[in-house]
Amino acid sequence: MEFLVIGIGNDMHTFHVHGHSWADTRTGVIDGSAAIVNSVPIIDNKTVGPGDTFGARVIAGESVGPGHWMLHCHMQFHSDLGMSTTFHVLDQNGAMTAHAGHAPANPVQAAPAGGGQAPAAHGNHG
Repeated sequence: MEFLVIGIGNDMHTFHVHGHSWADTRTGVIDGSAAIVNSVPIIDNKTVGPGDTFGARVIAGESVGPGHWMLHCHMQFHSDLGMSTTFHVLDQNGAMTAHAGHAPANPVQAAPAGGGQAPAAHGNHG
């Protein structure tokens, strides 16, 4: 997944992705010799100001498995006002994993009436 972050307006924002990191370059990718690779910091948040931009690439399976991952502004009041979301990384079979240690949110999903199959835990959210 690639992100392009653009600072719009007059505020500063610290963009943060849970469970993933990227190279602190314009694109989030490192190309070059080992000396170049070893000289670039690996980060999981980046502050952007008005008119600033940066890119980041998250590749599933690179040290982090499938699941539900939050991304948000670290300015807490921005996050509280809705500047946050989640992205979902599927497993190698293209399936969404269950929330670790959590029962299904809807008990009907755990034991469907009439013996039918439970609906997908993460189907359409309307």
